[in-house]
Amino acid sequence: MKKIITTIAILASVVAWSQQETLLSQYNNNMSIFNPAYVGVEDQLFVSGSVRRQWSGIDESPVLNAVTFGMPLGNNLAIGLTVLNDETFIEKSNYVTVDASYRVQLTENYELFFGLKAGGQDYSANTDGLQTYNLTSDPSLGSFGNMLFNVGAGAYLKHEKWYVGLSTPRILNTNRIKEQDGFVSASSGKPHWYLTGGTEFTLIKEANINLRPSTMIRYVDAAELSADFNAMVVFPKYIEVGALYRTDQTVGAMLNVKFGQYFTLGYVYEVAAEKQLARANNTSEFLLRFTLDKSKRDRKNKFEEF
Repeated sequence: MKKIITTIAILASVVAWSQQETLLSQYNNNMSIFNPAYVGVEDQLFVSGSVRRQWSGIDESPVLNAVTFGMPLGNNLAIGLTVLNDETFIEKSNYVTVDASYRVQLTENYELFFGLKAGGQDYSANTDGLQTYNLTSDPSLGSFGNMLFNVGAGAYLKHEKWYVGLSTPRILNTNRIKEQDGFVSASSGKPHWYLTGGTEFTLIKEANINLRPSTMIRYVDAAELSADFNAMVVFPKYIEVGALYRTDQTVGAMLNVKFGQYFTLGYVYEVAAEKQLARANNTSEFLLRFTLDKSKRDRKNKFEEF
């Protein structure tokens, strides 16, 4: 009986985690992960790298490594690349997509971007190291893996002072059931929908200090609605300081520092207020971002031609 209960618990854990997608507090600097339309929004070349270690007080807690790239091609087109590596307990997932964006100039002040992404996910669950109550190993706890193809889409409306976006980075249901030698393994994933929005306005005009609030709302079938609320105080040129609140009772502090014209280094420190996670300790997230806007690329090209 214990063998059956253990097997069911492990498979339920695998299915539950497989339905979760990428979680990053610095979503504004990693937006193309969630919405492929973003690769053309800023009309600049960018490369972002993020590392997130969640619940540092728990062994084998979730660790996410993310790299995004985007660049304009001209004629309102832009392309990008997203690479994700996600590890949680017995699960490992590598996800690579190619992103594309097209810009439509609606009016002088409004731009609408449409995006598509397509790629594959290498998903595996290694149950060999699990401890059971049996004297001998349980053959029903075999390791398994899948290669999963998926596509995503998004739209992004931009104004000079605000933006709003709607996207689903993985449209297809990735339900997989595999039978081998009388044992069944399963993994599943459902489409996640993301609604994002933000604005920026002057906080202290004389000191050129602005406030930049934003939100990301997540929806997936059969799960509670989740939302992030971020607010960054933007000081002239080099520093952004802010706070975040997530509806799963997570709070945090954020800091972004710009070095020169091209690089931004960011850090997020989160604490879970929920009693069940009191012993899980903090969550840390690091960001390194490189950007090169169109005007600087043009000047560089002219210099090289000269």
